[in-house]
Amino acid sequence: MQPFFSTDEVHPKTAFRRWREMVCERLAPATLQTDDASHFRGKLAVTNIGTVPISHLAYTSLRTEATADMIRRNGQHSQVYAILRLSGNASYQQGDQEAKTRPGDLVVLDARPTVCMMDANSSLLLNLPRERLENVLGPSRLFSALTISGAL
Repeated sequence: MQPFFSTDEVHPKTAFRRWREMVCERLAPATLQTDDASHFRGKLAVTNIGTVPISHLAYTSLRTEATADMIRRNGQHSQVYAILRLSGNASYQQGDQEAKTRPGDLVVLDARPTVCMMDANSSLLLNLPRERLENVLGPSRLFSALTISGAL
């Protein structure tokens, strides 16, 4: 993994704003909120395995929301995100499905409105081609925002 961005290199007054801008440009547009922007910390490292982009994210508590309009403008409907929780807890909601994850758990999110609530955490995010996953598992609406326990 190659370091890509860290708030350690940014003044605390602007760290959260810079993090929000970087996430919206690099990963996906979303509304990001934190309880205390002046103490927010985040790091992103990136790599590729073949054509699959992988991101390692670590940050303090955060709430994100991607609306239908944001998703439509982003145009990444051919992708799904697989998120492996390394530390901390998180919940993801898409439609009537909700995943609550702990370290070791996996969740897949597709291009639908999403709300995420995360404690201070670390995770790996894989940007996967939707078609390849759906060829094996069926429509992503059936398995998105469902927790796959690390105990499995």
